[in-house]
Amino acid sequence: MYEARQNKEKVSRRIDGGSGMARQRVKRKNLEVIKATNSECKSNHIQRKIGFEFETGWMVSKKKGFLTSILSKDKFIRLSKGEKIYNGSGFTVEADDASKSESEIEFVTPPFNSISEVQNKVQNIVLFVKDCLLQSADQSNEPDKSFIFQEKYKIIPPNNYDVIKAGPQVTFGLPLNGVPNIIKGISPIKNSEYRPNLNGLVILIKSYLNNGKQNEYARPLYYPKEITDSGMLARTNFVKLFKIAIERDNLNKYGFFEKYILWKDKKDNHLSIEDWLGMFNDFDLDNRVFGNGILAEEEVGARIEINSNTPYSKARKYALSKSDYRITIKKWLTEIYNESKDILSTIKDSESLGALGEKTEEVADNQEGIFELRKKQGNKIPHTQWLKFAKKWTHKVAKLSHADINDLSSAIRPNIIEMNPTDTDSQETWD
Repeated sequence: MYEARQNKEKVSRRIDGGSGMARQRVKRKNLEVIKATNSECKSNHIQRKIGFEFETGWMVSKKKGFLTSILSKDKFIRLSKGEKIYNGSGFTVEADDASKSESEIEFVTPPFNSISEVQNKVQNIVLFVKDCLLQSADQSNEPDKSFIFQEKYKIIPPNNYDVIKAGPQVTFGLPLNGVPNIIKGISPIKNSEYRPNLNGLVILIKSYLNNGKQNEYARPLYYPKEITDSGMLARTNFVKLFKIAIERDNLNKYGFFEKYILWKDKKDNHLSIEDWLGMFNDFDLDNRVFGNGILAEEEVGARIEINSNTPYSKARKYALSKSDYRITIKKWLTEIYNESKDILSTIKDSESLGALGEKTEEVADNQEGIFELRKKQGNKIPHTQWLKFAKKWTHKVAKLSHADINDLSSAIRPNIIEMNPTDTDSQETWD
């Protein structure tokens, strides 16, 4: 069995062919998968500049300890989320939650600062996929094509594994006025040209609320951060993003008295709580942020009604009866305005929702929020396209921050990010 840690071992390289996935075996002397330095693979590292994750759907478990093996017939157990499996050159192989009882393989990169880093490191991931995972599954004699990796981990590929498909995620720092270039279909606020950062923040929040909107035909969300799956997830919390928005747009939080009596000439420069909540008047603010509740996939499946026009009604009713997620839209928005706390980052199983607190990333000499693109999560792409995807998004982030593609940390930040409509509307550019 091939062990990825043995770089000098001769291994066969799998080359994808045409229909039927015809293959050639080509001997390679050295597999370009080298253990990364500790600085590249820190636990719970912050992905800056631009980083990538690829969730694969390949199940992984690890051998039990001696005592637990004696007490149980099962020899393998699931891994914890984020548990390291392998350190590569410019990436780590980690465990991610697939369900309550299973874990899957995920590739995670450190922050990249240039297109050349992206080219070299993501290519290393692709080589690892071809020369380790696919190779080992091909050579397995097990009925399910499972194999042991590094004498400790059991990896099980899906039924059809000629390519490894993954839901990609992208993490990067972004000025709030660049949000409308990524999240489409939400109307701007009034006078958005004078409040571009506040506009971006409102659009981001509305994308959350659209996903959580109550719908009798919708299933409950499987986990809280699924509320971000059609857009971006804010890893910097919303209290910090609100502070950034009002500072960038030179706004002041005035109450009723100041607004109408003391500073009549400064109405365009104020933002009262009424103004703030009024920007979301297309939602019922007394409704919950998670309008359909949250329920694990296994629990939803157990409560689906057969032969019903509303197949999720039992699951929704049960999910809404749970007390963990009874947060109203008004409560969430008010806490943000008061700069008190981002409630979503404090709820049960919040995971990466606002998990970085007030941490920001320097983008063109300004501290900006850190975001995770999740709208590509449901669009599984084969490993043969991962590098192309990564390069496209590196170019996109560079364009959004007006940065040099060879040095994403250097950029000239204009007051408002302006992009050519033909660029922003191009599926080739943005998908």
